[in-house]
Amino acid sequence: MGRWKVGLVALALVAGCNGASAASDGGSAPDAQTADAGGGGDAGSSLDAGLDGGTPTAGSAKVGGLVGGIGLRAKDALTEVDRLSSYDRMVTISETENACADLQAGIGHQDREELRITLRNLTPSLDARPLTVGTYAVTMSTTTPGLTARVEFDGTDGVCSSGTLKEADGGTVTVTAAGVPPAGAWRGTFTAEFPDGSFTGQFDAPLCTGPAPNVTTCEP
Repeated sequence: MGRWKVGLVALALVAGCNGASAASDGGSAPDAQTADAGGGGDAGSSLDAGLDGGTPTAGSAKVGGLVGGIGLRAKDALTEVDRLSSYDRMVTISETENACADLQAGIGHQDREELRITLRNLTPSLDARPLTVGTYAVTMSTTTPGLTARVEFDGTDGVCSSGTLKEADGGTVTVTAAGVPPAGAWRGTFTAEFPDGSFTGQFDAPLCTGPAPNVTTCEP
């Protein structure tokens, strides 16, 4: 799900934004690169193994559109290894600068929105396998074979706790580059359809490792 259950604000997403309003500018995604699509081996070994995700590196994103009348003013983006599966990656687009450093330090922020995109690749027998570049179908299901993405829009309240979690029920995420050295950046574009609105955008999200397990400091 997200770090919101432990009261955290922190991360992620991609594409050209023609979104209605609340468009935010963080730079465009660089040229695409191809990731190794091979299966087997250690989780993620064909993608971002050996990359230095421990040193915070600024990401960028653009997001256009509204969900529930609320937009996202993207200021940073990062990629994490998902806590439930070491094959999966979670891209977070944040309204907070220095998102990776804050995540590692357990710092949350009040009244901020973020978009989280969890990428997974399941075999027909529902075993996890390494991710690839390509198009991921946005779905709320966690048991759909192939390339899928779960997209969540969340925000914090005045004490850095989860505010209004919403989940997309349609759309696509196109990953154009996976684990690009030296910062392990994941890049792509997305369209996410929610029951009460939609977001489109693009992201360039460096790898961020060593997140704190909980938010211990709540800042404005």
